[in-house]
Amino acid sequence: MGDRRSQIDRRASRASQQPPDEQLALFAKRVRRAIRDEDSRHIFGVASGEDDFRGYPDVLRTLDWIEGLANS
Repeated sequence: MGDRRSQIDRRASRASQQPPDEQLALFAKRVRRAIRDEDSRHIFGVASGEDDFRGYPDVLRTLDWIEGLANS
């Protein structure tokens, strides 16, 4: 049981570090791709009409922030 607890502690301390820029950019790219996909976009926003989709403002702001971190 002590080994299992030590693994959790190592992961927790690593989680506080910012991922590399490439990883942040890839994550943002994958989320934007999911937003464009008709099957998964309902998670990230609301359909306003037949071909009109509006993303949740918090999701879009967060994506912009992540992309800003990746590009800095």
